[in-house]
Amino acid sequence: MWTIEKPAYNEEFRTCQFRRTDGQGQLNSTETVSSAEVVCAERNTGADTTLAMISDVAPYGQTYVRYKLKAGIAGTVYILSVRCITSNGQKLEERFLLKVI
Repeated sequence: MWTIEKPAYNEEFRTCQFRRTDGQGQLNSTETVSSAEVVCAERNTGADTTLAMISDVAPYGQTYVRYKLKAGIAGTVYILSVRCITSNGQKLEERFLLKVI
């Protein structure tokens, strides 16, 4: 699982790509992202922090999910689950650790 870092003050947009520009990844060559969601939970407690930490989730550029990371408590690690449903009906998920610094 990848780890990303974000300063506690920052509110910033991020993307998760489900097919790379070289055509590799979880989507086939004609498949697109139809819908998206991002879920966030505190790693140690499992508490759902989605409402406080995530906003503006949407498919982006046909093969990405775009979302805004907000808030967070410095020193806390969260688990981000970026999920999408594709034009072919696949349900895909990428997971990341988010460390707030």
